[in-house]
Amino acid sequence: MAGSFYFRCTSVAFNSRAKDDVVYVGPMGCLTGMYIIMTGSYTVEDMRSLTIECLKWILTQTEVPATRPEACGNYLLHDLPMCKWESARYLDRLQNDFHSEYAKLKITLDDGKVFADA
Repeated sequence: MAGSFYFRCTSVAFNSRAKDDVVYVGPMGCLTGMYIIMTGSYTVEDMRSLTIECLKWILTQTEVPATRPEACGNYLLHDLPMCKWESARYLDRLQNDFHSEYAKLKITLDDGKVFADA
């Protein structure tokens, strides 16, 4: 999973029309996702469009760049067939079943403590 997220984010960073606005791309410490920090102002639709563009690019690739020990400390985590499978699945959802809002969670316990997401 980490390899595919890395590949997706680096494709935004180096192969998209927004590449000049990319400040940082990197994995979350738990390897369940990536951070991408960009300059400028991007709407949800802008980011959706960029992601679609990058996913389509990934589906044309024959290798994951920098999949060598000297280039990436996590090079063994890269799995191009799985990345393509995940990318195709994600692309389908972005094109056919896209949701950018979600119901916010708020739970009040019996003792009055409240837990809520951001």
